Amino acid sequence: MAVAASEKLNHNNFEAIFKNYLELYNSVGKEKQFYQLSHDIKEYYLDKGMLDEYYKTELNELLYDNDHGHSYEAMQKANDMLQKMRNEGYNHFEIVYAAMGNIFELRGCRQMAQHYYLEAIDNTDPRDEITSIGMYSQMATLLMFTEPNKADKWNEKYASSSLQYPHYHQLYLFIKTMIAFARNERDSCMAAASAYTAYHKANEKQLEDFGKTLIECVREACKNNYDKSLQLLETANNTIDSISLNDLRIIICKQAGRYEQALYYAKQNALRIDSLNTDLFINNINQLYADTNLAKLQAKTNKRNMLLVTIVLILAFIIIALLVVYASIWKKNRKQLTEKNKQLQTALSMAEESDKMKTEFVRNVSHEIRTPLNAINGFNEILNNNDIELSEEEKRNLLERIELNVKSITNIIDEMLQMAEKKSANFYNKTDTILPNQLLSALIYSRRNSVSANIELYYTTKVINRFSIQTNEEGLRNIVNQLINNAIKFTSKGYIELHCEESPDKKHLLISVTDTGSGIMPEEQDKIFEQFFKADAFSQGIGLGLTVSKKIAQKLGGDLILDKTYTQGSRFILSLPIG
Repeated sequence: MAVAASEKLNHNNFEAIFKNYLELYNSVGKEKQFYQLSHDIKEYYLDKGMLDEYYKTELNELLYDNDHGHSYEAMQKANDMLQKMRNEGYNHFEIVYAAMGNIFELRGCRQMAQHYYLEAIDNTDPRDEITSIGMYSQMATLLMFTEPNKADKWNEKYASSSLQYPHYHQLYLFIKTMIAFARNERDSCMAAASAYTAYHKANEKQLEDFGKTLIECVREACKNNYDKSLQLLETANNTIDSISLNDLRIIICKQAGRYEQALYYAKQNALRIDSLNTDLFINNINQLYADTNLAKLQAKTNKRNMLLVTIVLILAFIIIALLVVYASIWKKNRKQLTEKNKQLQTALSMAEESDKMKTEFVRNVSHEIRTPLNAINGFNEILNNNDIELSEEEKRNLLERIELNVKSITNIIDEMLQMAEKKSANFYNKTDTILPNQLLSALIYSRRNSVSANIELYYTTKVINRFSIQTNEEGLRNIVNQLINNAIKFTSKGYIELHCEESPDKKHLLISVTDTGSGIMPEEQDKIFEQFFKADAFSQGIGLGLTVSKKIAQKLGGDLILDKTYTQGSRFILSLPIG
């Protein structure tokens, strides 16, 4: 049993008691003793004014809950810790965010893990080199098999500073080897593995055999000894979690051309992640059920005391309701009249704007359609002219060019239909509940086959997966697809990033599309949303896409702007109201 801090826990016996505490952490069926002793140790630290040690003990409780299947309690304790830290002015939030990232990483929820690791990095004091290195390496480890290019950037952030800390430089070389292997860069992988082995040998007195088996595993795979490589993985220690271990197996099988075996390991990962998250969901439901029962019990206890107060409130409500009904009838009539006036003004403005646009619209559309039509007619005459002898390759080339021009006309017509459709610009009802992470990541990743190998597509976010807004799904899809299409059209190499975060005042959701394309000239930036304006006169389309998108954004209560401060390409930012 734990001892009371006020009676027995003191400087003389603290070391022995703390050892008992660590043993309880790794024991099964002794949760009550662990929590009691943890409470006593925290009281001891508070008495001594040792806040760092106090919060580390709180963190141990959080991790203990997660390790023993109490994920709901772990998340609650994390939120409580953050609030307590804010109240007490203890600004080391990074330890809590890092723990939350670890919880989600072990459950295969890499997007959420990445979110919390980024929060930890943002809250780390730049002068705290050890913590910064630890978080950079954690991000690199998280992404090394699934997003090796991103992982490489995080790994290189601490490359030079890791030389002061043998353990971290060993980790840097280990991750560098895994990233090269995930990219199938075998020469680089073998070079990094050799650097790891040489460094470990030179510092073996200070280092453990961290990652040694996995290094040997990728070495064998680089030599095409795939069976031996997979056998070595079966003996690997707990260097990485089981999900990442299967990711490595998948990479090996793909490089070996064993796609059925790779699919097997992918299914194993899916089942593992599903099982872990199902457990989390059931634990959350059970805890919520217990909380609900407790609330019902408390409500029943207080019911009698509230009965008299309720009767008085009901009488007061009836009197107030009579007054409100009278006032609301008068207010409703006035509101209806105001709304009718607004509708008439809107209709009048739309009619006037339509007259102004008609001539310009016809002129632009005629010009855009005439060019591909002339090309189609010319190619058709050549194909049907018996006096001109064409090879099969020349005929095929002419048919492909006809098809290309037909697609050009189709795109122009699609833009006109979108402009003409009423709800594209004026009647988007905000009745859909949207989970931004789910919708946006699906939109960007669906375009992977639409870009060349020189372009990488990213989705990044700073909102949690359960975050939602009330808007119009069709309108949001139209805007984001238009922005992605523009980015693909004007980007030949580099990357296209779709990003989501809350505005600083938490009132708007900001969705940005950033590319490394040709960009927009400064003198043309103020015209980019004008109807029929095209920065590149030779590009396809009639210049309505951004115009329509901006109108939709405004009808949804937000706006679409060009970020003029970004100079590496183009960045458009869509803002939508959260509340």
